[in-house]
Amino acid sequence: YDIIICYYHSVSAVKHHCDVIIKALLTFSLLHWVTMTSSSHVQPT
Repeated sequence: YDIIICYYHSVSAVKHHCDVIIKALLTFSLLHWVTMTSSSHVQPT
């Protein structure tokens, strides 16, 4: 029974860690996209 609780806690911790990484990646890609679009507006090709 204790093993199941430990496993559940480790899984939830990993899920939380993955959520943080995914949010960071989404924020980074969004910022990258914004800078790309703004720079393309400033410098017309």
